[in-house]
Amino acid sequence: MTNFADHLQISQKILSKIKYDSEVFIAKSTTLKINVRNQKVESIDKGTIFDISLRVIKDKKMGFAASNGGDIDSLIEQAQINASFM
Repeated sequence: MTNFADHLQISQKILSKIKYDSEVFIAKSTTLKINVRNQKVESIDKGTIFDISLRVIKDKKMGFAASNGGDIDSLIEQAQINASFM
């Protein structure tokens, strides 16, 4: 899931499963960490972070949930459950 088309597909999949007003936010970032000691590279670490956030408005209450790209159905369920507490 590295490009705009993938993000759009994920968003459409989430929104197609929700009957309420909702908003999907997808963020992807890449990190690069280089450790240098005595002018020599000791290590290079590269990582990617992928996050999905979902906000729903259910019965005039807002619910929010976030995930690091895991199960979409759990994300939807959690956002709807959280709306019941607001």
